[in-house]
Amino acid sequence: MTLNIRKNASVADFQNAFNTYFPYLKAVFFRNPMEEPNDFWANHMVLNNQILLSELSDNLPQFDEHFTFSPNITVAEFENALQSRYGLTVRVFRKHYGDLVETSNSRNLDLEGQNEKGAATSQIVEDVIL
Repeated sequence: MTLNIRKNASVADFQNAFNTYFPYLKAVFFRNPMEEPNDFWANHMVLNNQILLSELSDNLPQFDEHFTFSPNITVAEFENALQSRYGLTVRVFRKHYGDLVETSNSRNLDLEGQNEKGAATSQIVEDVIL
């Protein structure tokens, strides 16, 4: 799996590409790494998905680069790779009964497994609504 990392890409561009692989997950961007233990993550969340990646990090490559990863990479590995390689603070959220939930308690589960959990709870919601 590959995501194109480029300075002129927006958060929405990244999220849309990520969602082609994992429709039940969402890559949520933050303005900084939130290193303080009591730091409330919502204070740093990027709410405008039209913001360019270059506004969130000075570590982006000069030219387009392909970030290649496996669906078997854990959430923690995926988030850490984006942080260390590109300076992008991203957290993976999962769809859960119609809402988005943070995956911090299951960061050692791989992206594919997280997506399957999201699909299962989304199917339950669809069954109840229908």
